[in-house]
Amino acid sequence: MLANFGKFHNCWAEHASAVGMDTLSMLEIKHQLDVEVNSLRKTFTKSSEIKTLSNFLDAHPQISIVEIDKSKDLCILPTAVYKEKLEQKFDSEKSRKISKNPLETDVALLNKLIKSVKPFLSSATFNKIRPSHGLKRAYGLIKKHKEDAPFRPIISNIGAITWGLESYLLTILKKFEPIFK
Repeated sequence: MLANFGKFHNCWAEHASAVGMDTLSMLEIKHQLDVEVNSLRKTFTKSSEIKTLSNFLDAHPQISIVEIDKSKDLCILPTAVYKEKLEQKFDSEKSRKISKNPLETDVALLNKLIKSVKPFLSSATFNKIRPSHGLKRAYGLIKKHKEDAPFRPIISNIGAITWGLESYLLTILKKFEPIFK
């Protein structure tokens, strides 16, 4: 399925480029598609091979399958190694683990801000920019082409508290892009 998705995305990217879609929009759509493909692998499937693999991975949490940076390939490694590499990338000097979920306070503050501009927005836009109750997600892609296979850290904002608002602001700011080139 992942190989077919890669082929699909390449064909789509060629089409999007041919019709003049900008690179930032193409990347945003690709990342949204990546999230959807990831959620599809968690859904019911009739493929006995995929079901068997999914059951095996659920039964063996000590095994992780990780994407390789700048590739469509996957790497199978011990979960302990994956976590160790992540902790090295997100060490205490560069970042810190949060002890309390900030969403309750942050969602309330963002809702208050968004409600203050509600009279100036359509109901569809208002609903689009309302905060979701998700945190940003951090993970790593393996740089297989480098010595010791370090990780490239990724911080995904898809589904996070400000995702809808950021998408809305991006559409507004894109209109000014030609002015600042």
